[in-house]
Amino acid sequence: MSKRSQNRPASGSGPGRTFYLAIGAIVIIGIAGLLLARGGDDGPLEIPIAIAETEADAAAGVGAGPEDAPVTLVEFADFQCPACARFYAFSGRLIKQNYVDRGGSVRWVYYDFPLDQHPHALPAAIAARCAGEQDRFWQMHDLIYARQTQWSPKDDARGDFEDMADELGLDRGTYRECVKEGRHLERIFAAAKYGQRLGVNSTPTLFVNGRRAPQDYEALEQMILEAAAESAGAGAGEAATEEGSAPSG
Repeated sequence: MSKRSQNRPASGSGPGRTFYLAIGAIVIIGIAGLLLARGGDDGPLEIPIAIAETEADAAAGVGAGPEDAPVTLVEFADFQCPACARFYAFSGRLIKQNYVDRGGSVRWVYYDFPLDQHPHALPAAIAARCAGEQDRFWQMHDLIYARQTQWSPKDDARGDFEDMADELGLDRGTYRECVKEGRHLERIFAAAKYGQRLGVNSTPTLFVNGRRAPQDYEALEQMILEAAAESAGAGAGEAATEEGSAPSG
């Protein structure tokens, strides 16, 4: 499990290190900052971000599955976190396959929580959000995690994310414009702030219907099944109460 570093990492000498200047630390501690983004052939692009003014927002996550599902699985994760990649490679993928995509009994909500020790975490989060503009968030999410060991060691991983966008059939111009403009930064920051408000300080952190959840597949599945049973029982109890209080005809 990756935890937030207490010290800001030193900037490297490679070109990718100038893409974001310790932005992860700025996100987590919630102070005002400045994102320096290299805008491709158009040169540097400066985007002022008043992070201190960004409010925590439960609506800043990206969901999959029915909104009225009896169980909500919330995940706070960092795309460059090895533990997050391991979780999704097995437990997460099976839960999503069996209970979100097929069964429809779970609503999965993914919240970005970029850590300061991972310089590519924020660019990856932006890439996934920009893919989401073209209805490919989860496909990009899967590719980013599946290829984490390939792009993570590089000085600049933006080309890898752009290649993934091409592979997914995204409109290159639209995608690049979205990345360059940093359109989804505020929502990423709001998601991280929301996690911070809940006491999240490491990734991945999971909640099932508001309760902290394990990463192990069997334990997580059992918790989901119990939460579904509790929800069903509560629903049956409410229905019985309503029926008993209904006026006779």
